[in-house]
Amino acid sequence: MRSSGQGVALLRVTVASTGKVADLKIEGSIANPDARELWRECRRQKDSGRRLRLDISGVTQADEMSIKRLKRLMRGGAEVVGASLFLSALLEDEP
Repeated sequence: MRSSGQGVALLRVTVASTGKVADLKIEGSIANPDARELWRECRRQKDSGRRLRLDISGVTQADEMSIKRLKRLMRGGAEVVGASLFLSALLEDEP
């Protein structure tokens, strides 16, 4: 979890790995640089041979780079669930 200088959490990632699937519940901002640890965790889980399932229902902010990273993960087989209508539209656009 990353927090601002005022102690307010900007990003929370909860990981539950079961067998071949890693469920990541993401809450808060995935705008860079807030999301560095999220991308590291995704890489760790993929390197362990797990398929990613990302619950982004709690995402409050995303920048262009984060949308590109999510699209790349989706092309690589990750499942993204819980996206708001706005995030869904961004994720459906061309790369």
